[in-house]
Amino acid sequence: NTDLKAPGGVPGVMEDPSGLPAGAAAAAEALVGLGAQPKAAGRDTFDVAGRWQLRAVGAVARQDPDLAGALRVSELFEVRQLPVAEGAALNAAVRVVTIWRQAPLKGNEEVQ
Repeated sequence: NTDLKAPGGVPGVMEDPSGLPAGAAAAAEALVGLGAQPKAAGRDTFDVAGRWQLRAVGAVARQDPDLAGALRVSELFEVRQLPVAEGAALNAAVRVVTIWRQAPLKGNEEVQ
């Protein structure tokens, strides 16, 4: 998340109409398979399939060395089994790498 406001006034960048960050969606699918529907459970925290909790713990963004004009974002999520007790052990970690790049809108006016 970021302090900048996305469309609709929600914090962070909205990659999905529901406001679900793309990194959290990818991490959830890595955890339980396609069609995972994580639900926000607090700031930077998501519940997945009623069994797992994802917590975003860090992200790094930099220019992609292989693609001119592209941005590579690497996000790290901690995974804990639900219900999460105070001081619960970490079960796993998921790293998601997303490459963002601009695409011309010419010919794609319906996305504007």
